[in-house]
Amino acid sequence: MLEPRQLPWQRKCGIFFGHPFAWIGVLFFVAGCVFTLFFARASDFQSPFLFRSGDPLVAGVLVDKQPVNAAVNKQRIYQYNYRYRVGAARYQGQAFSTYTSSNPGDAVLVQYAANNPARSRIDGMRLAPFSAITGLMTAIFPAIGFLMLYFAARRCRRYLHLVRYGVLTTGKVARKVATSTRINRQTVYQVYFQFQSADGVVHEACVSSHQTAQLGDEAREPLVYDASEPRKAVLLDAMPPAIRRLLTAP
Repeated sequence: MLEPRQLPWQRKCGIFFGHPFAWIGVLFFVAGCVFTLFFARASDFQSPFLFRSGDPLVAGVLVDKQPVNAAVNKQRIYQYNYRYRVGAARYQGQAFSTYTSSNPGDAVLVQYAANNPARSRIDGMRLAPFSAITGLMTAIFPAIGFLMLYFAARRCRRYLHLVRYGVLTTGKVARKVATSTRINRQTVYQVYFQFQSADGVVHEACVSSHQTAQLGDEAREPLVYDASEPRKAVLLDAMPPAIRRLLTAP
C-alpha cells in the first residue's frame, strides 16, 4: 500500500487557490453576498404575503414626500408618509415609488390588510424602495461565485488525491484529437496516452488541454495515476507547475 504524502494546510490552500476560479469565486461570493444583503433589506418581499387583491381600500392623506438615496432605471425613488383612518382608529404608514405627481396634502388611496389595519401601503406602491424581483436578481452574483468555488473545490479535491496517493510513472502519448472548443483562440485537444500500472496492466487515459506543445514532445511522458483507479491519470506537463513540484519533490 502506497504511503500517502503528507501535505500541510498551507499547501492544500495553495492547490485550491492555484486556479483563477477560486480567487474570482471568492470575490464574487463575498462581494455578492454583501450586495445581495443590502438590496434584500431594501426590497419589498412582504407585500405578496401581507396583501390580497380583495383587501379593503380607504382614503388617506399624504403627509410628507422625501427622495431616498436610490433610483430605478434612472428614476428617483421617493418615500411617501401618509395617514388614514379605519373606523374610529387612526393609522399612519409609509410607501415607496418612483411616482412624482403626488404632493403633501393630496388625497391617496390606501390599501390595508383586512386582518390587520395597521399594515398598509398606498395602492400601487411598495413597502420598500426596491421590488422583490430586484432583490432576487442580485442573488445571481453570489450564485456565480458559489458555482466557481464548487468547480475550484472539485479540481482541488482531484489534485489533492493525486498528490497524496498518486503513483508516478511514464507513458506514451498515443494520439491528439481536436475538439470544437477554443481557449484564447487555441483549439482544445483531447490527448490520449497509455501507460503501464504497477501490476503490469496497460491503461489508456485522456486529458484535455489547449497547450499541447509539451504533451508528447518526449518519448516517455511523466505522469501520475490513481493506484485504486488507474484510468484517473494526468500527464505532469498538463498540470499546474506548483502541483508538479509537489509530486516530484523528494
